Amino acid sequence: MDILSTLKREHREVAQLIDEVNECEAGDERLRALAQEIEQRLSVHMKLEEQLFYPELRDRAENSEELVEMYEAFTEHAAAKSLIEMVESGKKPDEQFKAELQVLGESIKHHVKEEESKVF
Repeated sequence: MDILSTLKREHREVAQLIDEVNECEAGDERLRALAQEIEQRLSVHMKLEEQLFYPELRDRAENSEELVEMYEAFTEHAAAKSLIEMVESGKKPDEQFKAELQVLGESIKHHVKEEESKVF
């Protein structure tokens, strides 16, 4: 399986977890487990992209627009990492926790859409 197929498959798997988050009510203990699984999958996925994929894109960029798209992806990863830290803080799965997970999910879905349509 090539790297793009792997990355796209991982995007779909995380999207499913995000959808499960949206189906949970605040206070549902499943939120904590979903947050942990999302964090684990995203951490490995983002590391793979940042170490193997994005440097290659940077080196192959033919114009400033392609570079901007690659740097935007790095910046979106930084935002996701920040949101992951908030979610990992050990809070109870209350309304704020669910809201943070939902914002993370929206951010990730936006990132995936742009990455697959522009970067890949």
